[in-house]
Amino acid sequence: SLDEKFEQLYNVAAMILADNIVTEGEKKAIKKIATEGGFSDSAIEILREILLEGIKNNESEEALLARFKKELFK
Repeated sequence: SLDEKFEQLYNVAAMILADNIVTEGEKKAIKKIATEGGFSDSAIEILREILLEGIKNNESEEALLARFKKELFK
């Protein structure tokens, strides 16, 4: 489900941000996992931005999922 896929990507993004540095390789890893999860390229860009910025700002997974759904289904 969308919620489960989002949770997986949230966890990956949180691990990536553990050192507060996001490399190009790490961005590609998020994209690869999201692509395997069935997300479109445009959705992946939105997803990656929401996750990385949201986690940096200590936003909850639930709040980020709600924001992603809102952006996705505009």
